[in-house]
Amino acid sequence: MDDVLKLLTFLVACGLAFIAYQQFQIARAKLKIDLFEKRIAVFNATRQMLGAMVSDGPGELEKVYEFRAAVAAAPFLFDDDVIAYLEEIDSRAVDLRAIVKRIEKPSTNGDRDSLIDKEAAVQIWFKNQLLEITAKFMPYLGLHTWR
Repeated sequence: MDDVLKLLTFLVACGLAFIAYQQFQIARAKLKIDLFEKRIAVFNATRQMLGAMVSDGPGELEKVYEFRAAVAAAPFLFDDDVIAYLEEIDSRAVDLRAIVKRIEKPSTNGDRDSLIDKEAAVQIWFKNQLLEITAKFMPYLGLHTWR
């Protein structure tokens, strides 16, 4: 009878260990899903910003402020490569806004032509980023490469 109790106790302990392991696996998967959701939100905000810069131009700085708010958590979710990329997008958006404002009131005609060339170059950069954004974020969003 004593051996049966020991065996039963061992089986219950094994069952509880298995359940605890399964709970651990579920919690880990939930953490990955939560992380993915937060990262995809930053990706979507970035894609939206790039699209707005290409289709609407710089407009008011409101777009930049909205972008900054949407990606504020990025340093906690991504490595330095994506953080630098987001900062570059922000910086170029502000630069484009400044260029457009200067085009409205140029000091000389030659200055205006130069500013228009700069504006075109920045617009092309934003357009190219719409094609490259997926590659920048893939290491963090690809389901086969969870970090």
